[in-house]
Amino acid sequence: MIKNTFILLLAVVLASCSQNLAKNKIDISKDSVVFDVRSAEEFQGGNLQDSINIPHTEISKKISEHVKNKDAKIVLYCASGNRAGIAQKTLTGMGYTDVTNAGGYNDLKK
Repeated sequence: MIKNTFILLLAVVLASCSQNLAKNKIDISKDSVVFDVRSAEEFQGGNLQDSINIPHTEISKKISEHVKNKDAKIVLYCASGNRAGIAQKTLTGMGYTDVTNAGGYNDLKK
């Protein structure tokens, strides 16, 4: 009885962990517009292929040069996810509806 309870509990915990991993996976599809919101110097030091560099402090002024459709899939990243989070709040405040903070560059390039 204790063995069966343990196995059931273990199955529940493992299922929960796999759901959390699936939630944390970032979907960068070919339809996504990917922005690196780090500084130009950081961007030049390495970046994701096809990403566009707009520092987070300039995102509100320059986003419309690259994205006209406010429902477009936008993915943001920086060094740790902090600046991408700031840019995400800026863009959602401007009416963009599908904006994802993908986190840090080093984690994404793996």
